[in-house]
Amino acid sequence: MLNPSPERADGTRFNTPYGNTLGPVIAQGASFNYWPRAYEPAMQHRWRLGFQRELRRDMVIEASYNGSWSAIPVTQRISYLPQQYWATGSVRNNDVDNSMNANITNPFNLKLTAPGLATSD
Repeated sequence: MLNPSPERADGTRFNTPYGNTLGPVIAQGASFNYWPRAYEPAMQHRWRLGFQRELRRDMVIEASYNGSWSAIPVTQRISYLPQQYWATGSVRNNDVDNSMNANITNPFNLKLTAPGLATSD
């Protein structure tokens, strides 16, 4: 507790940040992210107007108005669900419902057949 950052054998105390020294391999091993080039985040404005009035030493009255305004740009879907499974329109699509609710075999359900060997169902 007396020295939370002890000095190392090489005389330094902290790791030097990489910054941009790694160049294009900075994202090596990271997961894939997709953001459209024209991505605009949602915008929201919030406001509150209010007043308080003390009527007596032990009584206060307050009135306030809270409001908000939002603009959420929805120009394209940012979804990992392929277009063939989208249920668009105002009519129920039973084909899409059946395919999305169908059971699949569990890929993690392993059955041991011999010592040290595992196979899936």
